[in-house]
Parts: sequence; C-alpha cells; structure tokens
Amino acid sequence: QRQGQGAAGGAALGAQGGGVDKHARRKRKRDKRPRSGDGGAAGEDKGAALHVVYEDEALVAINKPSGLLCHPSPGYWESGTVMHALEGRERLEGFSAISEEMMAHRQSYTGEADSFIPRCVVHRLDKGTTGIMVLAKSPKAEQALADAFRRHTARKTYLALVCGRPDASRRGCSPDARSGDGAVLVNAPVAKDASRPGKMLSGAAASSGSVAGSAKVARSVVRLHAHCERSGLSLVSVMPATGRTHQIRVHCAHVLGAPLLGDEAYGGGGAAARAVRDALGAAGKQKRPALHAAGLDVAHPTANGSPLRLRATLPQDMAAVAAAAWPDLDLSDMRAWPVLPLGA
Repeated sequence: QRQGQGAAGGAALGAQGGGVDKHARRKRKRDKRPRSGDGGAAGEDKGAALHVVYEDEALVAINKPSGLLCHPSPGYWESGTVMHALEGRERLEGFSAISEEMMAHRQSYTGEADSFIPRCVVHRLDKGTTGIMVLAKSPKAEQALADAFRRHTARKTYLALVCGRPDASRRGCSPDARSGDGAVLVNAPVAKDASRPGKMLSGAAASSGSVAGSAKVARSVVRLHAHCERSGLSLVSVMPATGRTHQIRVHCAHVLGAPLLGDEAYGGGGAAARAVRDALGAAGKQKRPALHAAGLDVAHPTANGSPLRLRATLPQDMAAVAAAAWPDLDLSDMRAWPVLPLGA
C-alpha cells in the first residue's frame, strides 16, 4: 500500500543482492549495502525462489511472498528482503541482472532515515502482504513507474479476507458513482496513531484531536464478493485511489467495521479470528493480515506506453481459507465473482 518516487544518486547495493557489508553498520545508512554474490546469498535467503510474473529489459514484476520486507532496514541488513532474494528469482526469457546504478540508494526524502531504499524500488508492499510488486531496471523505467504510482494512474487491485460483513452505512462511505456495480467508495482520512508508533488510524479517530494534523486524504473502492454466515468471514476486493500507509487495513477495520483476518494490529486477531477457526477448522487459521496484491494495470515504461496487465492468484494460505468458506466459488477467476451489497 506504499509508494515512493525514485531519484538518482547514492551508494550502490550489489547488483545481485546478497548479505550486508559489515563495515556498513558503522557508516551512514546509505552505505549499508548487500554484497554482490554469485548465486549463494540470495538463494539461501530462507524460502523458495521469487516467482516472476513478468520480466523484460525495463522491469521485473514478482509475486512477493509474505514475510519479506521490500528493502533493507534495521534487523534486515543480512537477509529477509526482496533485495536479498532477487538473484534467486525465477529466470524467464526476459531475465537480466539489475544494474549497480538501479541498486543505488534513492536520494529523494522518504522520512525513513534508517532504511536503504534502492532506486529500483518504485512502490512497496507491507511485510505480511503478498502479490504483485514491480521493480524498475533502468532510469527511464524508474521515472515512468514512479510517476504512475505518484499520479495514481497505476491501477492496483487487492483481495482481502475480512471479519464480519463490511458496513457501508457508516460515515465516510458512499456508492461509487464511477463503477455502477454496487462498489462502495471509502473516503476517510488516514493519520498516525500517536499512542502506537508505526500504526495508523482512520475514520472519525483520524479527524479529531491531536492526530488530525497528520491526517491525509485516503480513498478506496471496495467490493464485497462473498460472505460466509457461519464464520462471519467476507471476501472483498479493494482498489486504493491513494497510497497511504496501512490504508486498506484501517479503512476495513475503522471505517467498514470489518478488520482483515489475522491482522492483530487492527482487530483481526483474538475473538474475531477464533470465530473463523471455530467455523472453518484448521483451514481457518491465518497467521498474517489476509491481504494480497492481486492485480496491477500500468502503462509500460516505454515510448509507446502499451498497457501492462499483471495478475497473481490468491496465495495458498488465503486460498485455503476461502475454499473452506465458499467451496463453490471459482477462486481462479475473480472477473466471474458476484458483487454483493455492503450493508449493516
């Protein structure tokens, strides 16, 4: 749900990913860079090779697994990020190494002074979120893709499993006039939660008191595709029109009253998660926020800007829960899913 603009300059990470230069720990953040490797470091970074959805000379699109950060930061200098795993990615016909130039530290300000964010990273997903993530392989692609995310011309679609039936009668919700298919527009600001560092607020709590000054406009289009009465679980798709931190998670939890299954930070753990497990058994277990970046439509960063349509099917953990809740729903084709009314 996060995005950033690339810019030139800075020290470089190794083009092939890998571990961190231990000298870097005693230097400034921009010098904390993984070493280049010849096949070992990234491939040994716990887990299977990154699944590549698409790759050519300008970009690579991966299906990010849960548990990986997008770039090095404190506690993840040696391993545990997409950058460390890049070398071990699947090699499709368009494979080529990402250059030292694109592994250089981005110079634009992001407010994260303790992180190393390479130029190739033009948008980001939370650690627990799976799905489509695009990396730029050239300065031209970096600029075009960063502009697309900043101007919101890149169309992102997320799938989420939420606890309860989303309630569109709440403040901040209205029918989405553009879609005309029953979708709901959530237009509610997102602000930092002063009592919980790193967490966010939305809805009325983000519009009053001391946090109101940090509130930013946030809009999401939400569709309800299925609801399971016995477990209280719902399947929704979300198209964020802005890219605020934890936007989908707090819009679902604080505005629609339906937190993501497994999202303990925003009410999707505890009793809500137990109710799902009690109804669905072992299949109802979810150890992370049930959020998946299923689709990205963006103009290819070339002169002709042809449409690029990237898709990633539900990951195994979410698919198991969904199959138990809705055994007759074809999870492989979301275009055929119904759109149900969101109500109290």
